[in-house]
Amino acid sequence: MVLGPDRIPAITDPTEVGRFPTLGVLSAAAHGPADPDVIRALHKGLDSIDQEMATKYVGYALHLLTDSNGQRALEELMMTDTYEYTSAWTESLKAEGEAKGEAKGAARTLLRVLERDGVEVAEQARQRILDCTDPGQIEAWADKVFGGPITHIDELFDE
Repeated sequence: MVLGPDRIPAITDPTEVGRFPTLGVLSAAAHGPADPDVIRALHKGLDSIDQEMATKYVGYALHLLTDSNGQRALEELMMTDTYEYTSAWTESLKAEGEAKGEAKGAARTLLRVLERDGVEVAEQARQRILDCTDPGQIEAWADKVFGGPITHIDELFDE
């Protein structure tokens, strides 16, 4: 037996999602990209079940909604909610944000050291350093600054 989207009800009542979370996920997959009320019902309905199970259902829903308006809507609800779901997706997003934040802080520190050492940093070079979100690149630049005297900003970028 094949069950297509036309045979899956569009569940817009969070209470129904709480009672039948698997059906709520299937409803979100079938109708969520076109009907934001289905996504909102899934999100709110999963708040009423065990957090560990809710996390699994969110993971399933995000997987089924990949690259759709429904996925973006569910992610947005999750990011603005105080309920902390964790999944491979949320953990990778968190790690990526932390790495970018660390790179930003290291970039600002690197600029302070260059300025303290009397190296003139043109706006284009400053922006290049600040825009870098690769911690490895920032570390390589820091090694150059701390490893020897840099007298001109172009020396930092020489490969």
